[in-house]
Formats: sequence, structure tokens, C-alpha cells
Amino acid sequence: FEYGRVGSEMCIRDRIVGNADGVTVGGGASYNAIEHNLVSGNQQNEITLWGDGTEHNMVAGNLVGTDASGTVALRTSPPPQGYVTGISIHSGAANNTVGPGNVIGGVTWGVGICCAQANQVTGNWIGTDATGMGHIGNFYQGIDLSSGAEAHQIGPGNQIAYNGSVGVLVHGAATLRVPRGRLEGQGLEQVAHLRVPGLGVDATHLLQA
Repeated sequence: FEYGRVGSEMCIRDRIVGNADGVTVGGGASYNAIEHNLVSGNQQNEITLWGDGTEHNMVAGNLVGTDASGTVALRTSPPPQGYVTGISIHSGAANNTVGPGNVIGGVTWGVGICCAQANQVTGNWIGTDATGMGHIGNFYQGIDLSSGAEAHQIGPGNQIAYNGSVGVLVHGAATLRVPRGRLEGQGLEQVAHLRVPGLGVDATHLLQA
């Protein structure tokens, strides 16, 4: 699926009247590529990968939550229903890759992973534009790994900045692998057991690659 616009043409100011999910890959679908699309203005998740057997898919080079320029978020406040995740991976989806080259901004969580295993998030701009300088922050975490998210790799090459909360949050028995020295982004201080000032990580379960 390439070079499409999903949902964005239905956005009028802050009134989001797009699809429920913009793009969904699930139910065991594998080896698909979602590339070079504008996926914005949808009501739940912009892009979703879900389900056991949903593996080896790639989401790369997309503008997620932004306008067509990739420099401005479509939303200026959180959606009335409470959340919109830029790229959501859940319910057993494994060994998928988010990146490189996605610009993700203006959603609740840039990337949200729950109850899934061994996915990689690499080479993306999360909360900033492709120059690394523009402010298009997400309302809460840049990346959120929650209950049952196991053995994921964040990096190399992500730039995570200007988000409303921590850059990367790992909680609820989730585990995370960070290639040494390759997590870049907004500086946040520790909560609980981990202290990594300057790297934007707030976690209780961290594996160092």
C-alpha cells in the first residue's frame, strides 16, 4: 500500500471525521509494506498491526498525524474520544518493523505497543519533522510500551522530541531493548528504577543490547 491519503481530507480544523482506523493489517497478514502515505485525521488509530501471526510487515516513510507537508500536526488538542495512536501494534503481532522514515506527530501516542513481541522501531521522527527541528509533538508519550510488550527494539536512528510526556515509556511488565548509544531524543528524568537523563526513557524493565 503506497502513496495514498487516508483520512486527512476529512479533517476540517480540529473536527476529525475520518475513518475509525486509517490502515489496519491483522489476522495473520504478513510481509506487507505500508509506505509513503499520508495517514491522518482518523478517529482511533492511524495505522494498526494486530493479531497472532501478523508478522514481518513494514511501516516506512509515512506521514502520520500531520498535514501533507509533514511539518504541521492536524490536531491542536487531544481528540474528544480520548486517544488516537499514530502506529499501534497489539494482540500478538510480532517481528514487524516501524521505520525507517516515518514522521509521527499530533496524536496521543506516537507508537503504542501492547501484548506483542519482538517488534522494532527504527529511524523515525516522533514528535518532530524530518529535519529534526520542527515541533509537531504528540500529546503524551512518543513511544508507549505497556503490558505484555516483550523484547522490542527501539532504535537505532530515532529522533524523539517535543512530546507532551516522556519520550519512551515502558510499563506494566513490558521489556525494551535499546542498542547502545542509539536512542536519541528529549531529556526526561527517571521514575521508578531507571535513570537515563537526556535519553527520554522512563522505564522499570530495560534490556541493554
